[in-house]
Amino acid sequence: LVGASAQRDATSLLAAKEALAEAEVEEAAAAKAAKAAESQHAEAMAKRRDAEWYAQQARCGGNPSKEDEIAEKAANAAMKKAVDLHGAAQNITAARDKTLVAKKAELEASKRAHAELQGRVDHALPFVTHARPFFDWLAASDDDDDDDDPGEHASEASPETTTNE
Repeated sequence: LVGASAQRDATSLLAAKEALAEAEVEEAAAAKAAKAAESQHAEAMAKRRDAEWYAQQARCGGNPSKEDEIAEKAANAAMKKAVDLHGAAQNITAARDKTLVAKKAELEASKRAHAELQGRVDHALPFVTHARPFFDWLAASDDDDDDDDPGEHASEASPETTTNE
C-alpha cells in the first residue's frame, strides 16, 4: 500500500514538475511583456510631455500669421495623438500587469502543489526503501507456510483439543 501510494505520488510529482516548469515559462513571458509595455508607456509619456510643451510654445497670441495658425493646429493635433497614444499605452500596461499578477498566482499555486507532492514523496521514501525487504521476507514466509499441510498445525490452533485442567 505504501509502495503503491509512493508510486502514485511520484507520478503526480513528475506531472507537477512539468506544470511548474510551464508556469515558470509563462510567468517569465508575462514579465517580459509587462516590462516591454512599461517601456512603451514611458516612451508614450515622454512623447506626450514633448507634444504638450510644443503645443504650449506654438500657441498664438493676438494677431497670428497664417503660418502660426497652421503650426498651432499641427501642434494641437500632435498633442491629441500623443495623449491618445499615452492612454492606449496605459491600458496595455494595465492589462499586461494584470496578466503578470495572474501568472504569478498560477506559479505560486504550482509551487505549492509541487512542494506538497515533493514532501509526500520524501516522507514515503524511507518507508518504501527500508520496509520493502521486511515485507518481501514476510510475503516469502507466508508463501512457505502455504506449502505446509493444513492439518499439521490444526491441533495447536483449534480450541477443542486443548483442555484447561
